[in-house]
Amino acid sequence: MEVNGFNRFAITGKGVTAWLDSLMCGRAPKKNGKVGLAYFLTDKGHVRGEATLARLDDEAVWYGSAAAAQFHDHDWLSEHSAR
Repeated sequence: MEVNGFNRFAITGKGVTAWLDSLMCGRAPKKNGKVGLAYFLTDKGHVRGEATLARLDDEAVWYGSAAAAQFHDHDWLSEHSAR
């Protein structure tokens, strides 16, 4: 049995790191295999959430955050994917 306190998403597509950079303070990892902590911001600059990002390749990032935030984070990322 696996008991895990984290959710996990794969975020893929051309320009994925530039898109993530537009949503957070700091920068997404630029080199493949690197990991970083991200703070996602509201339009007013308030912290909306925190996640760990791992750069898998040029068009794929692994996203992990607290399991309790799974639906919140998914909805927020989906809402901003059209930008």
